[in-house]
Amino acid sequence: MRITTSHSTGRTETGILRYLDGERKTLVISAPWGQPVERTIAAIWNQLTEDEQREVALAFGLERGGPADR
Repeated sequence: MRITTSHSTGRTETGILRYLDGERKTLVISAPWGQPVERTIAAIWNQLTEDEQREVALAFGLERGGPADR
């Protein structure tokens, strides 16, 4: 799974976008400009599947339980 974060000055909410490129799954996490990564992940954590949570935790060096455990 590929994970991308996108920050925008015009954005006021945090969101996620999932798409498949052939057989490769991509997860795009969108957030307001300047929002810390930990806050961004915490905002979308409960919207992720268990597999996505595991991948995001690995990608960002989080504890196994997610951002609340930090």
